[in-house]
Amino acid sequence: MIYGLDPIVHDHPMPSRQELDAFTTDHPLVVIALSAHTISANSAAFDFSGITATTPDPPGGRFGKAADGSLDGVVHEATAVAMTAGPLLAAVDFDLVASLRDQAAALARAGFTTVGELLVQDQDIPVIGAIKTMPDFPIRLRWYEGTNPTMKATGQAGDTDPMVRQTGLKLWVDGSPLEGKILSSEPFLDTKVTRDMGITAPCCGSANYSEEELLTIVRAYAESGLQFACHVQGDAATDRILNVYETVLTERGMLGTDHRWRLEHCGESTKAQFERAASLGVTCSMFVRHVYYFGDTYVDDILGEDRGSHWMRLRSSIDSGVRISLHHDGYFTPPLPIGNLETATTRISKSGRALGVDECITIDEAMNAITTNAAWHLFSEDEVGSIEVGKFADFTELSADPYSVAPGELEQTVTVLGTWLNGKRIDHS
Repeated sequence: MIYGLDPIVHDHPMPSRQELDAFTTDHPLVVIALSAHTISANSAAFDFSGITATTPDPPGGRFGKAADGSLDGVVHEATAVAMTAGPLLAAVDFDLVASLRDQAAALARAGFTTVGELLVQDQDIPVIGAIKTMPDFPIRLRWYEGTNPTMKATGQAGDTDPMVRQTGLKLWVDGSPLEGKILSSEPFLDTKVTRDMGITAPCCGSANYSEEELLTIVRAYAESGLQFACHVQGDAATDRILNVYETVLTERGMLGTDHRWRLEHCGESTKAQFERAASLGVTCSMFVRHVYYFGDTYVDDILGEDRGSHWMRLRSSIDSGVRISLHHDGYFTPPLPIGNLETATTRISKSGRALGVDECITIDEAMNAITTNAAWHLFSEDEVGSIEVGKFADFTELSADPYSVAPGELEQTVTVLGTWLNGKRIDHS
């Protein structure tokens, strides 16, 4: 398995089955896109996982097909990706528990004390069970179960384990803007980049589920009492999931309660949509580093000046009454909390362009979004997120006070000197 192909940066679409077969037909070969929303597989990989041209698309996912109906090698979105790559991962002689511990240790060195893992699938549940029994797992983990065709959660709300516990459920309304798979109210630009994505203008993108399908899923999983966290990027997709949330919250008498159902990323979401979310008690976690790493291509190649430069409207969300958090997304971007602070307060892209500076937030708002608000999103605000009597002694030592550093110099000036969990230093583990 090879991770990290960026079709835009590498100027190559996701490879076809035939291209990968040219490397090998004897061994399974999978290439994972940087976003992880899409993979490519060779014939041996499909054979190993039992995927054929007649395999039905799972809800929320799709197996790409060539003109003759055969598998073209490209697999779209989490449910189909899991069907293809899951059996391969399960067969690999690989200590996943040790690997997860190593990744947790790396996050501790980066300054994290508590993290949310927003995709745990059925085959991962034994791994979660194993790390729950580890006396030296280096960080606190709050995990979210990916939805599946059974529409039944493995857990229920109420787990109080202070180290590792299930907090919620994860589903995806749409996909990645870098692959042209978000659902927008306006069309993408017609550029070489969008044409290479396979977009034929005019096109407003696509969603993984219809509103009716989402309603069925959310109704079913709501029985568990677990929090929802829903990936959404396009503004039309935002409307779709807010409609579903409002319907189910109303049906269950949950409007006005402390449910904290979430929207994840919210790249193209508008101020009116944030206001609606706030009125429903829905909260939002924002992936602001998109602005730094991908803001230039959103403006120039995918969305245009206004939509691209205002991707991730932090100011609008806070002003609408949403208690936002800031997050990373696996290794899609490096997990650097100080980088989130800098981008949230400057909105400077990697090329040095200032993009939508009217959506900047203050250093205090950004700091809250990675500490107290983040803990609140994870239903952990009574345990972590601030240094107070009665909470765990979890904290990070920095080389400088972020409040005393110019916003544009945060990432180059402020470094992590040490990380403590329960008063014990963990960043050297």
